[in-house]
Amino acid sequence: MKIKSLEISGFKSFYDKTRIHFDHELNAIVGPNGCGKSNIIDAIRWILGEQNPRQLRANVMKEIISNGSEFLKPLGMAEVSLVMEKVPTYDFEQVEIKRRVFRSGENEYYLNGVQCRLKDITDIFIDTGSGARAFSIIGQGRVDQLITAKPEDKRTVIEEVAGIRKYKLRRRETETRIKATRENLSRVKDMTNEVKRQMETLSLQAKQAAEFRELSEEARKLEYRILRAKTRKLETRRQKVLAEKATLDRHVSEAEAEIIQAAGVQKALGQRAHESEEALRQLEEAIFRTRTELNQKISSQELIKTEISNIDRFIEKIESETGLMTNERVSLLSQIDAKKAALEEVGEALRTGREGIAKSEEKLAGVKAGFAEIRTEHREIRDSLFKTLDEYSSLKGAALGYEKELKELYSKKESIDREIAEAGEEKEHMLLEISRMEQILADYEARKAGIREKKEELTAAMASAREERARHAAENESAREELKENASRLNALNQIEINYEWLPEGIRDFILENKGNG
Repeated sequence: MKIKSLEISGFKSFYDKTRIHFDHELNAIVGPNGCGKSNIIDAIRWILGEQNPRQLRANVMKEIISNGSEFLKPLGMAEVSLVMEKVPTYDFEQVEIKRRVFRSGENEYYLNGVQCRLKDITDIFIDTGSGARAFSIIGQGRVDQLITAKPEDKRTVIEEVAGIRKYKLRRRETETRIKATRENLSRVKDMTNEVKRQMETLSLQAKQAAEFRELSEEARKLEYRILRAKTRKLETRRQKVLAEKATLDRHVSEAEAEIIQAAGVQKALGQRAHESEEALRQLEEAIFRTRTELNQKISSQELIKTEISNIDRFIEKIESETGLMTNERVSLLSQIDAKKAALEEVGEALRTGREGIAKSEEKLAGVKAGFAEIRTEHREIRDSLFKTLDEYSSLKGAALGYEKELKELYSKKESIDREIAEAGEEKEHMLLEISRMEQILADYEARKAGIREKKEELTAAMASAREERARHAAENESAREELKENASRLNALNQIEINYEWLPEGIRDFILENKGNG
């Protein structure tokens, strides 16, 4: 594995983009103090994944971004790109790693131009001796740190050299995943218990919702049947009332026609009665005049009779006194005959008058009889008219009663229609409630399916974790075998550590000399 080139831009003292090529097996960078030699090591360490700013001789990560100078403004980003070749853990001939940091604290990582994670970069250098804190980078004071390091830190270096560090890292990752899986299983168990509890509640609610839906549907059907029965009954009653009202209207029309006809008859009879009364009045006047004349004639007849009686008495007196007065007697007899003739005329006139009176009385009796018949007929017609009016009033009252009842029936029908509409609205509300409950059940089923799917995923993850654990156990077993095989290497490394043979010759001689002097 070899570094081919390093490109630095905006990192610490490297304000402008700087590219360094490592073309030889051994490369050296020399320069005066403060020229940026250590910044090159910090750039390599940073791009290999260092996250602690103190390891880069900074307090916070944004301090590694170049702040410029009196004539250069501060930059907002630092970028380092490293090209390496013959990386044993990578399938390509060379690999380019790029890292950026912004003053906002954001980091970006690129692997061969493709954005990736930090872990993707660090995984490449596991067990290669290269990395942010690997033994391949020995900075100032690093040797003293290794000499005075704790056994645990020395063991880390030895394990990395022996090639078993990657197994420990993988084991640690596996244990972390197993722990996370156990925690997930615990959460799944809690979620399962909670879901079971919710399932019981939702099952009860679903059962209650189903019962409510059935009862609501049954109640709705019963209410609908009752309302339909009421509607049919009211409709039958309405038809009956309408028929009775039509009959009453017909009777009222007939009664009104009869009243109009009776009124015409009454008017005609009234006219006839008026004419009869006028004729009767004229007849009574004629009878009165005839009776007056008759009374006058009767009075004249009585007067004549009285005169005749006086004459007879006078004649008798004369005859008794004179007896001889023949001429006078003849004259008187002539007068008597004249008077008798007049009396006979008066008698004839009296008989004629009596006959006329009798005829007038007969005619009057006929007129009175006709008038009585007219009065009787008029009274009957009037009584019939009053009866018709009474029937008309009764029919009118019955019609008004039927109209009132019909209005009440219409009102009841409207009330029932409103009840039907309200029942329809209540039905819609119930349907919405049922839809809501069905949606709740669907959500519950979806959650249940999701939880079941999650459980299956976690079960599969557990199985995969178990398989991976078994695989890592096999790898660990293989690693143990490899450790046994590398026991000599470890012993040799320990010996190297004791004799410092792994250090450059000058440094080793210096340490051994100091150790000997000590």
